[in-house]
Amino acid sequence: MKSRLLTIVFMAVTICSFGQKKPLVHSVYDGWKSIGGFTLTKDAGYSLFYINPQEGDSEMVSLNIATGQMDTIHRGNSYKVTENGKYAVMTIKAKFEETKAAKKKKVKADQMPKDTLGIYDIHAKNLKKYPYLKAFKVARYPKDFVAFQTTPPADTAKGKKPVKKEKEEGSDLMVYQFSTGIIDTIKYVTDYDFSKGGDTLFVVRVPNSKDSLNKDCAGLYMYNPSKRSFTTIYNTYKKQTVKLPTVCKDNSTLAFYAKL
Repeated sequence: MKSRLLTIVFMAVTICSFGQKKPLVHSVYDGWKSIGGFTLTKDAGYSLFYINPQEGDSEMVSLNIATGQMDTIHRGNSYKVTENGKYAVMTIKAKFEETKAAKKKKVKADQMPKDTLGIYDIHAKNLKKYPYLKAFKVARYPKDFVAFQTTPPADTAKGKKPVKKEKEEGSDLMVYQFSTGIIDTIKYVTDYDFSKGGDTLFVVRVPNSKDSLNKDCAGLYMYNPSKRSFTTIYNTYKKQTVKLPTVCKDNSTLAFYAKL
């Protein structure tokens, strides 16, 4: 009787030990990944989404719905897809480990690892990269253009001294056309944004006071990227400032704030 009882107890302990789940420790959490940020192109041909680890570099994935083929952009983040579903523009984040190490060393903000702008042709699976990204903007309904600014390191080759930038001075703004790959550059831009439809780009410009060729360009402008043409909305002088406008729904009227 005792022998049978011992055998039953041993079997019960053995079964329980095999049935125990793996303990949830921090190392297990680190291996978990989440999927989200789903977008379907207008023709329903492709789905774009993120794969995010608990800690580490994320990925942006482009899935061909018909074939199931996937293309991955490592560290792709904050993407926007054009209305025609042909292009995606995104931030390619700096490597997680490099950023983590820089923070640990308390590196200054201007010396931290920089993000990159990624412009991705969804059908051709081509990716263009523009490093040292500061920020980018597209229209609410993106069509054929993206505007972005970068913060490249100063050119100190051959003993050159970095050009001293004034506190209020703007930076170069690049306007990229998806369909042609052409880039226009607008100098001395401090703020910018597209109209909802993306046909017009509004920019505020503040030049360097010592730039004799552009000293009169300060103010608010309307830029037509398709025609590559400027329309002056308001010029500012000395310490005057102006803000980006608010545009009515039918694009017939705009209002803006100026400090005179």
